[in-house]
Amino acid sequence: MKIQLAIDDLPLSFGKHKGKTPRAIAETDPGYIVWLRANKLPPVVSRDLALDCEDKVNEDRESEDESW
Repeated sequence: MKIQLAIDDLPLSFGKHKGKTPRAIAETDPGYIVWLRANKLPPVVSRDLALDCEDKVNEDRESEDESW
């Protein structure tokens, strides 16, 4: 039986988060996931994960704006 991993569960082979999976990176650095999706071809991050991270980044920005 062959097990297929989702793209978000495959460790990256480059960059500042080399060896980590996109899913793990999303927990600590969602902006990097958004950047990866926009700039790396072929994609190494799913569209769904990137959209979730984009929402998180936007929420963080809104809460920073409110604190001013």
